[in-house]
Amino acid sequence: MTTAAKIFTKLQLRETKNKPKGRRFTLDEKLLSLSLYKQSPKSYRLLCKMFVLPCKRTLSTMMSLIPISTGIDQRMLNVLKINVQKLKPQHRFCSIVFDEVSINPNLNFNNSEGRIYGFEDNGSSQTQKFADHGLVFMVRGIVKNFKQPICYSFCKSTTNRYDLANQIREVVRAVHSTGLNIISSICDQGATNTAAINILMNDTKARYLRKNESFYGDFYEIECESDSHNNVVKIFHLYDTPHLLKGIRNNLLTKNVIFNVDGEKLAQWSDLLKLYELDSNIEDVKMLPRLTRQHVIPAEIPKMKVRNAAQVFSQRVSSIMAFLATQHILGDTAGDTAKFCLFFDKLFDSVNGNFDKVVDGKIYRTGVKKNSPHHKLWEESLKVLSTMNL
Repeated sequence: MTTAAKIFTKLQLRETKNKPKGRRFTLDEKLLSLSLYKQSPKSYRLLCKMFVLPCKRTLSTMMSLIPISTGIDQRMLNVLKINVQKLKPQHRFCSIVFDEVSINPNLNFNNSEGRIYGFEDNGSSQTQKFADHGLVFMVRGIVKNFKQPICYSFCKSTTNRYDLANQIREVVRAVHSTGLNIISSICDQGATNTAAINILMNDTKARYLRKNESFYGDFYEIECESDSHNNVVKIFHLYDTPHLLKGIRNNLLTKNVIFNVDGEKLAQWSDLLKLYELDSNIEDVKMLPRLTRQHVIPAEIPKMKVRNAAQVFSQRVSSIMAFLATQHILGDTAGDTAKFCLFFDKLFDSVNGNFDKVVDGKIYRTGVKKNSPHHKLWEESLKVLSTMNL
C-alpha cells in the first residue's frame, strides 16, 4: 500500500465502530482529508457519506491554527526548500506568476492574535485605507507541473507601482533562496503591472550603462544573496497570453488592422458581423453553432472572457469565412479577415499547449520541443506582427 492508502485504511478500521461524536483523527488523517477536500469539495461530501472522514468544520478548525499573514512566510520557504532538494535539476525551472483579485472591503477581528484585518497591508507596512484588492504571487513549474503560492498582500484599488516592483524583488530573492531557478515572470497588461516591470527594466539598463555594457531585450536582473556570494538572476517578463488575445479582439472592435501576409491585407470586425448575420439567417442548421451574439455584437461581448475571443479567432471561423469570400458571398476584405483569424488561432495555440499528442489536427497546441514546428511559426509571426498597424 501507499502511505496515503495505509492512513485511509487504518482510519476506517479504527473509527467505523465509534459514534460520529466520539471519533478522533490524527494530524496525518486530517491532512489527507484536507487534500481530498481541496481537490473537490463536492466529491468530498459524497465520500463523507460512504467512508469515515473528518467533517468540514474539523478541517476549518485545523486550518485556522496555521498562522498565515501577508508578506513572505519564512516557515513556508523552509518547507519549500526541503521539497526543492528532492527535485531533479531540470525540474527546478519555474516562473513567478502574480495577479490582483477584487475583494469586498470588510473588517475582521482576529481574537487569537488581537488584530484587525481589512486594511492595506503589504507585509512590511500597513495603512488605514480599506483594502478592496488582493495581490497574490505564485511559483509555477516549467518542466515539472507544480504550483505553490508564495505570498499575498492587500491594497486599495491597485498596488503602487514602486511598491509592486519592491515586492517582485523580495519574492524573486525568496524563491531563489529555496534553490528554484527562475526563468520568467508572468502577469496581465494592467497599467500598474506594466509600470512596475518598466521600473525593473530601467534599473537593469542603468546598471548595464554604469558598467559600460549594452543592454538588449525584454528582461530584468535582480541581485540575490547566495551562500557565499551574490548571484544575479536574469528574468524574462511575459504578459499573459489570454489577456493579449482579448486586447487584440478589443482593438479590432473599433479599429481596422493593416498587416502583411503575402501582400498587404485589411482585417475588420464588420466582416465577422456579416458572417454572423448570414449564418443566423440559416434555419435549422448553422455553419458556426458556437458563434453567438456575445461573440460578435460589440455591446454584448463580455470583455473579460477569454473563451469568447478564442472562439472568434478560430480555425473554423477562418475556414468558413475564407470559403464564403471565394464565392463572393461576403465582402472584399473577408478573405483578409479570415487570414487574420487563422494567424492568431495558430499563434494562440503555440503558446497555449499543454500536451504532447496532436488532437484535431492542432499541431501547434502541443509542447514545445527542439524540432517542433513552433520555432518556424514564431519566426514568421514576428515578421507579420511587426507589420500590423491600426
